[in-house]
Amino acid sequence: MTPSRFAVFGHPIAQSLSPRIHTAFGRQLGIALEYVAVDAEPSQFAAALSQLAARGGVGANVTLPLKEEAFALATTRSERASRAGAVNTLVRREDGWHGDNTDGAGLVRDLTERHGLDLRGRRALLLGAGGAARGVAPALLEAGVREMVIINRSPPAPMPWPTPWASRTAPIPATGKTCASSAISSSSSMPPPPDASRPVRSRCRCRWLTA
Repeated sequence: MTPSRFAVFGHPIAQSLSPRIHTAFGRQLGIALEYVAVDAEPSQFAAALSQLAARGGVGANVTLPLKEEAFALATTRSERASRAGAVNTLVRREDGWHGDNTDGAGLVRDLTERHGLDLRGRRALLLGAGGAARGVAPALLEAGVREMVIINRSPPAPMPWPTPWASRTAPIPATGKTCASSAISSSSSMPPPPDASRPVRSRCRCRWLTA
């Protein structure tokens, strides 16, 4: 049986566990599949994706820094991908690639079902404003997060806030302090601290999560 071909794209990508996870998944369920990691810079991504399609590839996962590029290359997109302006999942169809964004749904499901975390009424701190953040921010708000503070090194592009949420942009206070019940890192340059209860530049203690 010819295996179905899949890939995960990113830059860098050597650290990804996706090939091992999906290969084990296929073995357990008796599904013949080939899943590889492809390191591609943004300028190389379109060609790399075309090569996967030419080899009979039927699906792909996309991680940083390629989620906006995947959005642009998708022929069709799900509603949540269109809202986020970023794609992390590509499915090959007759008319091209269909793009979806599962970041938000996956994070909320993991937090609420696996960790038993009630998001309702929480104040969340989101580090980063790239493709991952754009995917998870609306889902967190729709799951009940009361207020979200986004910290980024540069002014973020307009976020896809769900109605009736509003947003405002302001510099970090001179004290550098913020307080949140949950801190979520969506930035590759700012991983969560080893101590999950470490204070975030203030006396407020946060639970660190990674998108």
